[in-house]
Amino acid sequence: MKKYTNEDLGMFEKDIIGRFICPSGDYTQIKNFSERCSFSKWCSFGKGCSFGKWCSFSEGCSFGNGCSFSGWCSFGKGCSFSEGCSFGKWCSFSEGCSFGNGCSFSEGCSFSEGCKVENGKELNKLFSVEGLGRGQRKTYFFLLTDGQIYVRCGCFADYMPKFVARVKEVHNGNIYEKQYMAACELAKLSFE
Repeated sequence: MKKYTNEDLGMFEKDIIGRFICPSGDYTQIKNFSERCSFSKWCSFGKGCSFGKWCSFSEGCSFGNGCSFSGWCSFGKGCSFSEGCSFGKWCSFSEGCSFGNGCSFSEGCSFSEGCKVENGKELNKLFSVEGLGRGQRKTYFFLLTDGQIYVRCGCFADYMPKFVARVKEVHNGNIYEKQYMAACELAKLSFE
C-alpha cells in the first residue's frame, strides 16, 4: 500500500467543487487535512489526525484514536472509528459505520441503518444534552434497534436504568440529579 505525505496532497487531482481526490493508500504520515478532501475505499489514518469541513470518506475507512472531524463531513458504508473520535455539526454516517467508546457527536449528525456504537450496539437514533452535572459534561442517549436506551456520560456507559440508579446514588436529591433525570425524560420523548 502506498504511503502518502503532505507533499503528495498538493499533487492530487481535484473534483469539480474543489475537493482533493485521494487514492487508496496509507495516510498515517499526514496529520492534518484541509477542507473538502475526498478519500477512496480502504483508506487508513493514524492517531490524532485532523480533517477540515466537507471531507468525505468512502467504504471501509479506518481512523485511529483521537481523530477530529469538522462539520459537514460525510462517511460511507463500513467506516470504523476508534475511541475518542470527535465529530463536528451535521456529519452524516452511512450504513454499517461503527464507533468506539468515547466518540463524541455534535448537533445534527445523522446515522443510517446499521451504524454501531458502544462496542457493537446497533444504533437507531441519538440524543444528547450538554452542560449537565458538576462537570458541565455532554451526555449521550443512544436508542438502539432493540428499543433499549444506552447512556454515555463521562466514564459511565450502560443502559438507562443503571444510569438512573447511579445518578440517584451519586447526586441523591441535589440539582444535578434533577438535571440528569430531566435529560432522561427528554431523551425518552425525543425517541417516541
